[in-house]
Amino acid sequence: MFKERTESHEVARRVGISGPPNSFKTTSLLTWPRPIHIISYPGEKGWETIPVGIEGVHSYVWEIEDPSKVTSASVVAEVEKLTLEILVGKRGPITTFAGDGIHKLYDWYYKRARVELEDVPNMTDDQKDIRAYGNPQSGAFKGFLDYLHKVLGSTVPYVAMTMWEDPEKDDPADKSRTAPMHVFPALPGKIAKRIVGEFSVMVYAEVTSPVADLKGDVKGTWQIRPGGKVWGVGVKAPLEIAKALPKNIPQDFPTLERLLRGEKV
Repeated sequence: MFKERTESHEVARRVGISGPPNSFKTTSLLTWPRPIHIISYPGEKGWETIPVGIEGVHSYVWEIEDPSKVTSASVVAEVEKLTLEILVGKRGPITTFAGDGIHKLYDWYYKRARVELEDVPNMTDDQKDIRAYGNPQSGAFKGFLDYLHKVLGSTVPYVAMTMWEDPEKDDPADKSRTAPMHVFPALPGKIAKRIVGEFSVMVYAEVTSPVADLKGDVKGTWQIRPGGKVWGVGVKAPLEIAKALPKNIPQDFPTLERLLRGEKV
């Protein structure tokens, strides 16, 4: 279903956050409008930083009673079921949906696709590995992007997702040891670069060194414009606003939203 846009300042509704471990990615989710529902995807460890008992903050963590009975297909099905329940309001009022550790979720889609190929005859393990990765019409590639599109295309006002980062070769065909590389989200193959364009804003989380601060404090920043080693970031905004954006801002969603509306901060 299509809708006509009526707000010229409808910005920063879908934000991706990449960065290394312990760079305040999960903590920064708490700056989004509430009620916020945060799914820590199976395998993600950042949930320890999410406080409990806070009004308007709902956190969901995956637990395993018997690992021997868990299948990749059952894990994917459980994530998709919970996600749908949150998006349609069955888990309570929602303003922001947050997915923490989306790179971990991709692993489960890949494992599911690989298991489905296990008994295919006349196919080597290497061929099965490649087929499991797939493309936009099959395999883990399709399953993962289908999930992402359902969340980003939902009617929930705000969506934020976190993921690790990883260097990617500028030219995948360059096999030399000195091949130029830049930082993108830690996802395999073409998805690493494609996912940047799926969000209205993609930021890169960093923390300052406590040695650089006289008080020993660690501060978190977001890089919002490509530059230096980081290319996997960017914003979708009118040209006059985009040109005036700083390279780095505090890890604070209201600040980001005001900047993308062209307001002073």
